[in-house]
Amino acid sequence: MPDLTDFLAQVFGLAFIILGTGAILRYKGFIPAVEEFTRRRALRLVVSVLEIIVGLMIIVSHNIWSPFYAVIVTLMGWLFLLEGVFYLLTPQIIIERVVAFYNKPLWYKICGSIAIIVGIFLALSGFGIIS
Repeated sequence: MPDLTDFLAQVFGLAFIILGTGAILRYKGFIPAVEEFTRRRALRLVVSVLEIIVGLMIIVSHNIWSPFYAVIVTLMGWLFLLEGVFYLLTPQIIIERVVAFYNKPLWYKICGSIAIIVGIFLALSGFGIIS
């Protein structure tokens, strides 16, 4: 059974590869979905609560700062927490402006590419293929 770092690296790695590929290939579907997300306050509340809980679970159980792939896993916990707090506490108009700025095809292509690269690194590290 892999330790927690390896398990989380495997899960995040595979998820990043899949989601990054989806963001690149299906960005035309992501754009209206994200616009809809900004308008649905109840959905945003549920997502923010889940992100806060998941972020705290990762931070509390995996506050590890070495090796490098473990740092990425730990940072993911912090990113979940920060995004959840952002969605929970930020006024609607600011969320709409931020989403309007980033919700463009180029951002999906750039972020999707980064997600795939990070995902490959995490998956390879988590499965013990590289160290």
